Amino acid sequence: GLKIRAFQEVVDRHPALPVTGVLLYALVRQAADRGDTADAERWVERLLRYHPKSDHVTDARFALADGARDRPAVARQAYRELVARLPESGPRADARFGLAQVAMGLAAPAEAQEALDGFLKEAAPTDPRIPRALALLADAHEAQGRLDQVLRVTERFLSRFAADPAAPAIQLKRGYLLLRERQWDPARQALEAARDAGEPAVAAPAHVWLG
Repeated sequence: GLKIRAFQEVVDRHPALPVTGVLLYALVRQAADRGDTADAERWVERLLRYHPKSDHVTDARFALADGARDRPAVARQAYRELVARLPESGPRADARFGLAQVAMGLAAPAEAQEALDGFLKEAAPTDPRIPRALALLADAHEAQGRLDQVLRVTERFLSRFAADPAAPAIQLKRGYLLLRERQWDPARQALEAARDAGEPAVAAPAHVWLG
């Protein structure tokens, strides 16, 4: 719109003026909201070049990372920068959670695990993302073949979030791994819980594995 074009003219003509910091952030936000990752990345680079100490740098990086659905590698790098540079545990936990989700999508489970371990240490105890983080952590360990850690994380999940909507799927994962470990009674208990409480996509394989 006219406002965005006016912002662009100001930052093109006077990139070093203090006011252009907030204008560049607005341009990042607008580009990210419309899904133009390349444009958002370009404005973030200009913000960092001319106003590296701006209060808007963190928000600009979050806008870029959160909006880069079409370019996960860009989101990954933005989250990495945030994790490395943020001094406050709260915003840093946000960045770790975002990084973990992107890393799992990019088949980088070790990086996802590291980010999730950090998130779980820094997140507030009542953070509603903790169940999702634990489920992702179990997936990250499983992708690395660390089945003992998967069992540990699923037990941790179920001890805190037995009523969570994801609990039946966690029970299914746990039951299958316990079967592989020939721990018959715990496996049966987990699979029965998955069968009885899960949606069809969870209940059906639980029923099959129970025989």
